[in-house]
Amino acid sequence: MVNEPTAGGSLVDLFDLPPGGGRHPIFAPGEHGIEWLGLDLVRLVGEEWKHRFDDRESLLVVLSGSCGIQAGDRSYEHVGGRRDVFAGPPHAVYAPPGTDLVVRAEGALEVAMVSALSDDGTEITQITPDQVTLVSAGRANWRRDIRLIVPPGSSIGRHLIVGETVNPPGNWSGIAPHKHDRITDDENAMEEFYLFQASPRDGFGLQLSYRDGRGGGHLIGHDRVAFIHGGYHATVAAPGMTLFYLWACAGDRKESRLLLDPRFAWLPNAEAILSESERR
Repeated sequence: MVNEPTAGGSLVDLFDLPPGGGRHPIFAPGEHGIEWLGLDLVRLVGEEWKHRFDDRESLLVVLSGSCGIQAGDRSYEHVGGRRDVFAGPPHAVYAPPGTDLVVRAEGALEVAMVSALSDDGTEITQITPDQVTLVSAGRANWRRDIRLIVPPGSSIGRHLIVGETVNPPGNWSGIAPHKHDRITDDENAMEEFYLFQASPRDGFGLQLSYRDGRGGGHLIGHDRVAFIHGGYHATVAAPGMTLFYLWACAGDRKESRLLLDPRFAWLPNAEAILSESERR
């Protein structure tokens, strides 16, 4: 793993996912200035892997391949099945703290284990691809496809909000640029990370992060993770390259209240106008 903190270490940390099989801890609460979120990548080929978090709730998201998952007294077979992250919505299993987890790979398997610091959790839950909410958001060159695994307002989990986003070539997501690093009447503080994959694999994009007129763009691509510590942020895929990212938010309160950059306050109205034009 390569950690690449930004200048001053204030807005974004970048991590490169390591090659090879087994469990790869990427970051955890208490590391790199992170309070809530954890991320582990698990790669197996016909193998079995066991784990338990006593102080974190977790969501196992199958990125590719399929597996059996034993979570406490619940057993799920053939979890996953997509060829890669671009092939369709994910299959996931949520587990509260203190749950013994066993993952048995059915061939080649890649799983992201998203976790959040938590004293308790909710019921062990399987989330099948047909239960994932699919949203086409934005218009023009900021249209993107969103897959909500654990949406805002979901009864699954105490602190986690998790989803996936696919940017078509040259398109932006996270538009209008927004932030969620303070608790106010209009905003709730939540940490966030993005786990990127690209098609083709040597494709890339930029992660934009800024605050108080300072910040910049960070090169992101296949198997790179951006941890967002704060500030306004948005993401763009390079022309000719499709960009995917698994994203997760966590904080003391599981509420998605985003503060938009006021310079883009006109954008929701523009989307409504474009949508009306398309209907005509």
